[in-house]
Amino acid sequence: SYEPNDTNTTAFPILMNTNYSTYIGSASDVDFYTYQAVHTGIDELTLTVPSGKNYDVYIYDQNMKFLASGLGTTGDTEKVIFKVSQGQRIYVKVVGVNGHYSTTATYTLRVSQYSLNTTIQYQYDNNGNLIGSIIMSN
Repeated sequence: SYEPNDTNTTAFPILMNTNYSTYIGSASDVDFYTYQAVHTGIDELTLTVPSGKNYDVYIYDQNMKFLASGLGTTGDTEKVIFKVSQGQRIYVKVVGVNGHYSTTATYTLRVSQYSLNTTIQYQYDNNGNLIGSIIMSN
């Protein structure tokens, strides 16, 4: 759907918080996407892989310097978090592993700002005195 996007110079521009679904259409197909970071912080990429397929995702900065990857096993949804700076150009590369591809089953790619949800549980003794706390996060 987003072809040609087989190199970083032909990368398909994407928006944050939007799902993009398409195919790895052959054993040699590679899909590149690009976006500009809208904040300084951490972004999260989710790659939902078709059942029975093994796809990996690689993330690069504007100079094609490697930032992060998702290297799950067959059928795994891959979640990758990585640091970004506002205005920074990011490239995303999706590939089939060991010749995996499908012309009928789509993968879905989504990039969003990562949000860490934390909860603090306080621990008290029998007299009501605070004796500890536990910080839990997602």
